[in-house]
Amino acid sequence: MNTHEADPYIQQLVDTAEIEEISATEDIYNSHGVKLIASGTRIDRNVYQKLIKNKLLKPIDSSLKVEGGVDTDYLVKEIKHLSQNDFAIGIVWSAIQDESLTMSILNKITINPALSVKLTVT
Repeated sequence: MNTHEADPYIQQLVDTAEIEEISATEDIYNSHGVKLIASGTRIDRNVYQKLIKNKLLKPIDSSLKVEGGVDTDYLVKEIKHLSQNDFAIGIVWSAIQDESLTMSILNKITINPALSVKLTVT
């Protein structure tokens, strides 16, 4: 059995690919420099099976994106939602003197694409 098959995160990534569009942001190569899939290829179970049979040149998360995945806009919306629906977070949020400044700061957060994939899968 390939070690990747036992990894719960990798299994969750494949499961996520069944309901969300996950695609390669760049060509993906194995450790010998052989191109396995082209940039833009949608990841599904068949493509994934091809990838796990090879040692990849780079970690898979660094070469993927999830359409509509967790990004700055998503995080800002979640913070707003939580501030309205979670008592403790609501108290902290209400203590903020300048909400527009806080939102401006939050909107400037840049989420690394690999982290976005991990957050979306999680």
